[in-house]
Amino acid sequence: MTEQLPVFATNRLSPPMVVGDEVNRLFRVNRKALGAAATASIATAYVNPAGFLFVADELEQMPHVRILLGAEPIPEPELGPRPDAAIEQRLQDALSQHDTWLRAERDALGFEQKSTESAKRLVAWLRDADETGEPIVEIRRYTGGFLHGKAYISNHPTHPAYLAGSSNLTIAGLTRNAELNVGASNSHGSTPQVIDWFEECWAQSDEYDLAALYEPLWASHSPWTIFLRMLWERYGSRLEEDIPGNTSPTKSGSERPFSPSRSSPQRPNNSGSAFSLQRRRHSRRACGIRCSSGTTSVGG
Repeated sequence: MTEQLPVFATNRLSPPMVVGDEVNRLFRVNRKALGAAATASIATAYVNPAGFLFVADELEQMPHVRILLGAEPIPEPELGPRPDAAIEQRLQDALSQHDTWLRAERDALGFEQKSTESAKRLVAWLRDADETGEPIVEIRRYTGGFLHGKAYISNHPTHPAYLAGSSNLTIAGLTRNAELNVGASNSHGSTPQVIDWFEECWAQSDEYDLAALYEPLWASHSPWTIFLRMLWERYGSRLEEDIPGNTSPTKSGSERPFSPSRSSPQRPNNSGSAFSLQRRRHSRRACGIRCSSGTTSVGG
């Protein structure tokens, strides 16, 4: 029997179904019908390497893919009409939180080989180019407002199709969460409207370099820089306390380069130790891994 395009997708145990399989089927059916992979357009608030890996075999065959990221609205009570300035500030706060989530997702990879390889595969795909040197993948972030809709569109020249609903391009959205997505195909029904919706959002978006977010994980650093970075993680807040004229309390949980935001652990009293002198010799900037020289690589 000929494989059909999906019209519904969720994650459930019985009867078994996962959204990621239906997204793969969407792209696979049109690829086989066309004899070559069609282009794709994807709208998703979030993306992570594990989510990409689930559909990578199909995406990597495509000649061109557009991914539209965006910030979802921050839940808060509606207290009536808001001035334009307040709405804009709320959007900027949401975009800032969106950046924070993407960095935290990157930092949560750890040092496991599988997660490192999936992230490297994602970055290699994002940096890939066709025979003319044009990028295969374009990524933008919607700045015209909040982006709450998600869509996976196969741009088949004669039989366009889509799945749209709630699933982000993350491993949770594609395999675990109680998602709801529906699909349609051809040039009748809702298909043209969904494609138009994506194009309208794409026109109100800015370029976003997702690969650049992950690439520093594998930058080379000297052992001395890594040692200083370890000292900063352990004793960084005490260094701030020793800065002359600094009477402000230490900000716990502030983000440090390449590590998730978290409170500092309890620190022993080292006021009389050799490190007490050493930590006065090095500025906060010296303790952050930003160097590209050396031979040691962090993160795999």
